[in-house]
Amino acid sequence: MFNKDQQSGPYLWPSRLRAYFSAKPDLFAVLQGASTIFFVLIAGAGLGYFALVLIARSIGAEQYGVYAFLFSLVTVLSLITALGLPYAGVRYFAQYKEEEDHERLRGFFDFGRLLVLCSGLIVAAIASAIIIALDIHPKQTSVATTLIAFSAIPILGLTSFYIAAARAFFWPLLTEAPVRIVRPLVLIIGVGGLVLAGYQPTSLETMIIAVAGTLIGLCILHFYVGPRLSRTFGDASPRREPRSWLGVSLPMLVPSAFAIMLVELDVIFVGLFLGPETTAVYQAAARTSILVSFFFGSVISLGAPRIAALYASGRMPELQSLSRSITQWIFWPTLAFSIFLLATGKWILSLFGDDFTSGYAILSILIFSAVFNAATGPVTILLTMTGHQNICARVFVISLVCNIFLHITLIPMFGVTGAATAVLSTIVISRTWLLLEVNSRLDIYPSMLGKWKRSKEKTVRPM
Repeated sequence: MFNKDQQSGPYLWPSRLRAYFSAKPDLFAVLQGASTIFFVLIAGAGLGYFALVLIARSIGAEQYGVYAFLFSLVTVLSLITALGLPYAGVRYFAQYKEEEDHERLRGFFDFGRLLVLCSGLIVAAIASAIIIALDIHPKQTSVATTLIAFSAIPILGLTSFYIAAARAFFWPLLTEAPVRIVRPLVLIIGVGGLVLAGYQPTSLETMIIAVAGTLIGLCILHFYVGPRLSRTFGDASPRREPRSWLGVSLPMLVPSAFAIMLVELDVIFVGLFLGPETTAVYQAAARTSILVSFFFGSVISLGAPRIAALYASGRMPELQSLSRSITQWIFWPTLAFSIFLLATGKWILSLFGDDFTSGYAILSILIFSAVFNAATGPVTILLTMTGHQNICARVFVISLVCNIFLHITLIPMFGVTGAATAVLSTIVISRTWLLLEVNSRLDIYPSMLGKWKRSKEKTVRPM
């Protein structure tokens, strides 16, 4: 009989992994929750992708393009009306939880969700009034479709705020399942049911079902996250600091808006310049490329509160170790899956219809941008979770202006390939810039691209 300690080869892997993770408890906590999120994302990807294919084949490329355009527009508007509070929430929920500051925890929760809901309702009402008064809407759809889409603005904003609380408290199922599982499942049941009943759905019916699925997801979050938080802060009197919270959340709106806009703005610009059928092809390729980012999203979503907690307690060596480890656990799976997706991309796109295979070039460009994004590591959350959100805001404002300029310039010249190239260029510029800022201001090197030379000036850690 061999002693376990004397064995070699594969038999040693469990003990090596235990030793590895015992030396990195923060990474283990992140990956433990991230593994749950990852499997939810995989399940959601399957449901979501099946829902998109079902919609494209059921309503046709033109109506699918209208639906994709409107939902992208609504997503961007909901993000802006939330005023950055969902993203500031990841930081504040984690910080107040770490400090056991139940008064400010309750105050931020009550203030944040009320403001997000009210601002969303106001923007939805104003946008709807403009649509009705001026009769402005896509030519291929009705005013009713556009108005129903706008009704999702406050729903999406409030959903993001609840998800921020779930992330900070490491409730992994609640961070993804209501959006990734519930909405596509409702779409599949709703659109599939209409098709089986012999009815030809349009973008109107599809939008109604999508908004209903989003509302159901919000209800799940409301009835699970709210009571759990109430048990945490108990009878503590709320302490509100709206000026301080908004002073942080508004600058954080820029990087958060930038991340979403990179996914949605290209669809909007393609819709404006090239029409709904081309939008349908581009959106199918763009949503396929997002599959590569699952590893990034599943780890980053729980890495943010852990980074905030480490920085708040001044544990910079642990922060360096965690940041680098997060990057490695993001990059290698992303690279492997990217190669697989490039090999099977044309077949996957053909599921939407034969005309959709023309989006393979778009898919290839967007996949490369996702790999570069993974290689730079968690640079955005390293800055936003450590009090450098204003730096992120400056980087992303300039990058967003460049992104819009590139879309306006390249789409008329190169069509959908120009849109994908604009996204790739913007990601390379912004992520490289952010990486240099992390190196110089935090003395942290998270990237797979090596230790880049940092500035001689070093920012003092804000208290």
